[in-house]
Amino acid sequence: MDGHRDQVTPPDAAGRGRGWWLLAALAGALLAAGGRLELIHEYGTILPFRDEWKSTAADLLGPWADGRLGWNAFLAPLNDHWPVLTRLLSFALARLNGQWNNLLETSVNALLYGAAIWLFLGTAAPALGRRLGAVFALFAGFVLALPFTWENTLWGIQSLVFLQVGLSLVYLWGIAARPGFSPGWWIGQLAGVLVLFTQHSGVLAYAAAAPLLLLRLRRGEGDRRGAAAGLALAALGAVLFFALSPPLTVTAGHSADTWRVALDVCLRQLGWPLPHPGWAFLMYLPFLVFAGRCLGRQRGTGHEAFLLAVGLWVASQAAAIGYGRGGDTAGFVSRYCDFLALGYLVNAASLGVLWLAAPARARRAAVAVLAAVWIGISATGLWHESTASHTLYNLERRPAVNAQNLAAVRAFLATGDPATLSQEKIGDTLYTYPPTVIELLGKPRFRALLPPETGAAEARADYGRLGALARWLPPAGRWLAAAGALLGLALVLAGGSRAAPAEAAAAPSPSGWTRPRLFLAWCGGTALAAAAWLAWPQPFLFDIRQRWQAAYSPASDEVEFVDPVFHSDTDRRIQPEDVVGAVETEPAAARLYWYGTLLAGRTAFTGILRSDPATVRHRYLSTPISGWPNWPGNAIRWRFVNPATGAEQWRAAEVPPTEPREAVIMWMVDAAAFRDWQATLFLFDGNAEQHGWLGVARPAATDDADFGRRWLAQLRAERAEPTHRVLALAATLGLAGCALPAVLARRRRRIPGDPASRPG
Repeated sequence: MDGHRDQVTPPDAAGRGRGWWLLAALAGALLAAGGRLELIHEYGTILPFRDEWKSTAADLLGPWADGRLGWNAFLAPLNDHWPVLTRLLSFALARLNGQWNNLLETSVNALLYGAAIWLFLGTAAPALGRRLGAVFALFAGFVLALPFTWENTLWGIQSLVFLQVGLSLVYLWGIAARPGFSPGWWIGQLAGVLVLFTQHSGVLAYAAAAPLLLLRLRRGEGDRRGAAAGLALAALGAVLFFALSPPLTVTAGHSADTWRVALDVCLRQLGWPLPHPGWAFLMYLPFLVFAGRCLGRQRGTGHEAFLLAVGLWVASQAAAIGYGRGGDTAGFVSRYCDFLALGYLVNAASLGVLWLAAPARARRAAVAVLAAVWIGISATGLWHESTASHTLYNLERRPAVNAQNLAAVRAFLATGDPATLSQEKIGDTLYTYPPTVIELLGKPRFRALLPPETGAAEARADYGRLGALARWLPPAGRWLAAAGALLGLALVLAGGSRAAPAEAAAAPSPSGWTRPRLFLAWCGGTALAAAAWLAWPQPFLFDIRQRWQAAYSPASDEVEFVDPVFHSDTDRRIQPEDVVGAVETEPAAARLYWYGTLLAGRTAFTGILRSDPATVRHRYLSTPISGWPNWPGNAIRWRFVNPATGAEQWRAAEVPPTEPREAVIMWMVDAAAFRDWQATLFLFDGNAEQHGWLGVARPAATDDADFGRRWLAQLRAERAEPTHRVLALAATLGLAGCALPAVLARRRRRIPGDPASRPG
C-alpha cells in the first residue's frame, strides 16, 4: 500500500479522471447532508439547549457580555473533552451572526458533515470502479441520510462529532493516500493535530494510522522516510495529548467495571445496526477478509489503504465506547452512530473490492451471496434504528420539548420568575442547572443575542446577519438530497467498465497468504476467543436463570442477604408475591430477583410499599436500585428504629437518575450507628406516569466496605452473558475448523485402491 506509487485517482481508460470521482462523491455527500437538513427542518429548534448553555453561553458569551472574555476560556475543558474548535466555531457563528442560533449551528454542522463524507467517498469509491463506485456513493448517502443520528444532527454543540470525523478522515487520507511530505501529507498532519482539540477520542486517529505506517516500514515499500516521519509525529502527538488533555475523571463513573462489560459493549457497537454482540462477526466479516487480503499483498493502492485505516479507526472508537461508556451504554447511543455508520460503509466497500478481485466466477458468486445476506440482514437494523428505538421515542417528543423550552425562556423574560425555569416545571431539557440560565438572562448584552422568538426586548427582529443559512438551508434539504440522488443515478447509468482504475494501475501482487499461514491465523483467532470464553466465571454454565441466581447471591462468608417481604398499608389487595418481578429492568430473566411498584394491571399505582423489619447486624447495607427513585414524587428509604427507645432515623437514596431498563445503581448505607436496630425498606411511588415506577433487589448486609462496588460490577458484567455465548460458539467453530484439515488429510491417506495412500 504505497502512497507514492498509487495516487488518489489516476485517470481511467475512458478518459474520465478525478472529476468523475469528485462528482460521485458529491452525489453521496448531497444526499447525506440533505437528509440531515431535512431532519433539522422537521425537528430543529432555534433555541440552544443542554450543554450549549455551559460550553458556549456560560463559558464564552456570558464573559463576553461582561467584557471579561479571555483566550483561556476557549481552552477550558468540558467534562473530559477539550472542545477548543467547537467553542471557536460556536462563538464565531454567534458573533458573526449577531445572534446565538441553534438552527444556524446545526445547518453549518450538516455542511461540515457533507464535506467529510465527500472526502470519504472521493477517496474510497475509486477502489470499486466507476459504476460500482457510483452505486456505493448512492448507498452511502442514503444510509447517512437516515435519522438514527438525530442527536448529533439537532444539537449545535455536536459539531464536536462532525469536526472529529472530518479532521480524522483528512488525517487518514493524508497518511494513506498521499505521498510522504507532499502538500496533501502535510495537510493530513495538520488535521491530525487539530483533531486533538475536539473530543477525547480524537487521539484514536493516531491509533488507526500507526498499524498502517508500521506495515509500510516493515515491508520497506514506497517512501519509508514519510512512513517513519508520520509514525514519529503520531507518537509525539499522542504523548503530548495525554500529558496536556484533561483526565478522565468527570465521566469515570460511566466506564466499564470489568473487561467483560467492555468487550460486550465493544462487540455490540461493531454489530451496528444489529443489536447483538454476535452480529459483529457478520458485520465485520467483509472488512476482516479485506484486511487479510491487504496484509497478504506486497503492493496495494492508496484507496485500499484509506479503507483499511478508516476501518481500524472505527474499531478503535468502538473499543473506546466499550471501555469509557460500558458502565451505562446498552444498545446504540445516537451520538456514536456517525462513527459506527462509517464502519458499516467500510464493510460495504470491502464487499465491493472483494467482488472485483475474485479470480473465479464461483468465488465472485460466493461474494455476491455474502453481500446479499449482509445487506438484507443489516437492512432490518437500519429500519429499526431509523423508525423505532430511541429515534422514534425522542423525535416524537422533540417538537413539544422545543416549544416547552422556548415558552419557559419567554415566561422568565416576561415575568422574571425563576420558577418558570425550574427543573420541577421543565425538567432538564433546557439545562441541568437553572441558576446558570437565570444569571445569563439577566445580562442585557447576552439577551441581545437571543432569537426573536424568546421575546427579549434587546433581541434582533431577524435571524441575524447569517440568517439566510438558518432560514433557507433546512427547507432546501430535500432538494439537495434529490439532486444528489439524480446525480448519482446519472453516474451509475454512465458508468463504464467493471474494473477499478486504481486496481488497473497497480501492478499484480502475489498473495503472501499460504495455507500454513492461513491455518496459523485461524488458530490464533480461535485461541483468542477460547481464552476470553474460558476466563469468564463459570464458563460452562449457560443456563441464564442459574447465572442470574448466582449473580444476585454471590458466595461470601461475610455477607448476609436480607429477603424483603413487602406489604402495602393503603391497598390490602396487594400481596407480597405481587411485588416480585414488578419492574421493567432488562434482561427480563433478571426480574425474578427484583421487587418493584410496576404492579401487574396497576400501571397507575401510587402508594407506599414497606418491607418487614430486619435486625441490623453489619455496618453496611448495599441495595441494588432500578427505576426512577429521583422522579418527582418517588423515593427509596431505609427507616431505622431503636427497639429500646423507639427513636427513628431515615436514610434516603441519593442517586443520579438512570435509565432503569439498561442500568442498575448500587445504594450503600453506612449503618454503623444502627447496630441491633430494626431496619425497614420503603418504596414511595408517588408518580402515576408510566415512568414513575421504582424497584430494588434484595439488600446485602456486610462489614466489607468494598463489597457493594464488587457486587455491582458482577451484576453489570453478567449482563454481558450474550457475549459469553458468542465466544463459546466462536471457539467451538474455530476448534472444528482447526481439526478439519487433519481429518481431511487422514481421509485422503485411506482412499481404497490408491497406492499413494498405502503406508510405507
